[in-house]
Amino acid sequence: MNKPVSVLHVCREVSIRAIKEVLTSQRDPRINTHLLYKQSRQPEVQGYIQSTSQWVDPVQLEFHLTTGMRRCDVIHVHTTFINVMLIRDVVTIARRLPEGNRPRIVWDMHDMDWGDDEAVTRLIPYFEGVDSVIVPSYGYKTYVDGLVPYEGKCTVVYSMVPKILYPRLSFRAHSIDCVALATGVCLPGNGPIYRDYKEVQASLRVPMMIFQGNSDPELQMHYDNLMGIRRYPKLLEELSQYKMGYAGAANSRHDIDICVTNKFFEYIAADLPIITYKSDEMRRFMLEYWYGCDFKALDDEEGCIYPDPLPDRFDFTMETQIPKLLEVYSED
Repeated sequence: MNKPVSVLHVCREVSIRAIKEVLTSQRDPRINTHLLYKQSRQPEVQGYIQSTSQWVDPVQLEFHLTTGMRRCDVIHVHTTFINVMLIRDVVTIARRLPEGNRPRIVWDMHDMDWGDDEAVTRLIPYFEGVDSVIVPSYGYKTYVDGLVPYEGKCTVVYSMVPKILYPRLSFRAHSIDCVALATGVCLPGNGPIYRDYKEVQASLRVPMMIFQGNSDPELQMHYDNLMGIRRYPKLLEELSQYKMGYAGAANSRHDIDICVTNKFFEYIAADLPIITYKSDEMRRFMLEYWYGCDFKALDDEEGCIYPDPLPDRFDFTMETQIPKLLEVYSED
């Protein structure tokens, strides 16, 4: 039997996407998984994760990274697209090690955290110290490939939900005649996304209930259908009681054009058909798997038709993405 590949996941804040990958990887005997982080907003799910370490200041970060680089085969770094200080630190520390002792460095880009194209080109120097790049959608990959002259491989790994977090469907499944929005709600200052939400809400014949991602008091001023904050796995259990899920975005119009969001796969885990609006990348996924509907025209009644029965939700678990991670970890 081949020796498991040893992987150290590194992130400043433990995001949902990082949790999905770490939690699934640690249950696979082919991967020896560790997590190094600074802070977490997901303590409920983090309780599932083994072999974790925390750093508080830059000195501790350098110590943990240097130790990890000597012991691990791969350093898997999680950042948003623009907030890249962590990948800069990892690449800098790796360059101090003898060339034969450096682990592979994998850069996992999450949400766009959007900047303009000029801001994106300033990321180019960081790609030079990275062996592989992971992105959450094919639209994202096309965008990166078009802007960055990166010689390595860019691999798409969807932000699917680990099987262990899939909710058990009860007799109450789909019993609430409402559409759910799992976090991602935004304020009027984020004009296009806010207008999208209001247009979709106005077109539906049933209410849309919102599970908040944060406790910003300003949300109360603009929404009268807030359900409060839910964390994994409670969120997934409650979502399964609704009729449909709306997969919008909170970051930017560009973000929703090229990404398949976390909530998209959370709806699949909860066995919900999905509604999107003006989302090219999520529409592409739906057409490939016939998993929902897109509001191309809000006054078109056929916009609300969705497949019955839905595809098997267990065909879309994070476990299906593990072969892609293994390929990235083992590339020469």
